[in-house]
Amino acid sequence: AGVEISEMNSGCICCSLVGDFGKALEQVMDQFHPDRILIEPSGVGKLSDVVRAVQGVAERIPGMVLGCAVTVADATKCKVYMKNFGEFYDNQIVHAGAIILSRTQNLSEEKLAAAVALLREKNAQAPIVTTPWDELSGAQLLDAMERRGTLMAQLAEEVAHEHAHEHHHEEGCTCE
Repeated sequence: AGVEISEMNSGCICCSLVGDFGKALEQVMDQFHPDRILIEPSGVGKLSDVVRAVQGVAERIPGMVLGCAVTVADATKCKVYMKNFGEFYDNQIVHAGAIILSRTQNLSEEKLAAAVALLREKNAQAPIVTTPWDELSGAQLLDAMERRGTLMAQLAEEVAHEHAHEHHHEEGCTCE
């Protein structure tokens, strides 16, 4: 469709969000005036950092609003990821306005319920989509994201509060 995709590989997401990310987001807004922007950070990062970075850009661009922060969680590995990635994984679940479970198609009802229960311990409010991906429609995803009510306003306030005493990474950041 003639849309250029930009990759930002200048370090960990929590360090690179401050500069390159904000500039790239502003450029997309100026050049394309999109109705929606989907941001997909790869790797392990804190969703609260992404939310905060988007909020910072949104404050400078009239009409730009943070809609929803969505986390995709592998239903077969929630427990393992919580253990292995700790605060990074928990942050993604806690700050999600909607959670979409992947790999649900071959799970028993009991295992799916166990995955949902683990996620609910971290986030009691976000809609959790359990529909297998090959049966999932765009309309269902939008519904889950838009059902969040005032959750994003609450999330924005929590993120701002969490980072009131934020730390800045020095050179040699060991985030991954």
